[in-house]
Amino acid sequence: MKTISHLESSQMESQHLDYQYKEAILTLNKLLNLWNEIHIPVPVGQSLLRFLHIIYLFFYSDITTVMLPCITFGILGSATNSSLTEGALPISTVVYNCPKALIWLWGVLMVFDINNQNSPESIEEDRINKPSRPIASGRISPTAASYLLQAMIALTLLISYATGVVPETLALFVLYWLYDNQGGNEDWFMRNLLATGGYIFYSLGSLTIVSSHSETRAAKLWMFIFGLVILTTIHAQDFRDMEGDQLKGRTTLPLIMGSKTGRATIAATLVFWSTFCPFYLGLPLHAYCLAVGLGAFTGWRFMSKTDNAADKKSFHIYCLWVAIMLQLPAMAL
Repeated sequence: MKTISHLESSQMESQHLDYQYKEAILTLNKLLNLWNEIHIPVPVGQSLLRFLHIIYLFFYSDITTVMLPCITFGILGSATNSSLTEGALPISTVVYNCPKALIWLWGVLMVFDINNQNSPESIEEDRINKPSRPIASGRISPTAASYLLQAMIALTLLISYATGVVPETLALFVLYWLYDNQGGNEDWFMRNLLATGGYIFYSLGSLTIVSSHSETRAAKLWMFIFGLVILTTIHAQDFRDMEGDQLKGRTTLPLIMGSKTGRATIAATLVFWSTFCPFYLGLPLHAYCLAVGLGAFTGWRFMSKTDNAADKKSFHIYCLWVAIMLQLPAMAL
């Protein structure tokens, strides 16, 4: 009886171990499935290239509209005798600081882009209008994007601490939160105001890093004036999307004012700021010609060429005008 009892006990223990083993395998499989869902692989070869491609797709549209103008602003403001800094820095210092500013810009833009593209509404809209974006195209899942966002927030805060621009970074994070998580992108004025604030802090942060924190009060005053330039002209981006915005029930300035009146306001404000800013900065004649010439040409395009394809081209020219206006203080030599 003892032998039978011992055998039964051994069988029961064996069955219990088998059950635990199966449970462990099932749990491991669940963990592996979850890991495959949220993990962004960074091994060698193709996986690394795929990961870098996903990163690029998140922020590539910001390269020409934000990164290049802002880093140029930092370089020209630091390397010239403009009023933006306490004095011209050696070229070697500017070159040394540029990569740090670019890394910071990349970090803060990545945080915005991931958060902005990861809402259910944005994913559905991007599948129609911007199908190459990484979440909309299925290259990365929303869950994995959320984990990437958390990692980018932590990394960007570390970069900001190392480069001394924590206040600018925190200000941008607040603007992102208001824009994407508090409905700031639903009202045309708040959307334009928050976008203006973003451009100000991108530019100021770049100048601060490249100039080794030698920016002046005049630089901050110029940022305020430049913010007014953006705020009163940024509806240039809305003409190319009027039909889509109307179908989705969005409020934009061109829809509120009407296409004809909206185009007249963009032309008038472009010419006004193109004239006022060189006058305020005391710029020479060639700076007037550059700013007024491009501003008037851009306004003329918006007024005379009103189809969707033309509006897209006009917006690209407007972005060039914005980039040149940002650099105007460096021409005061």
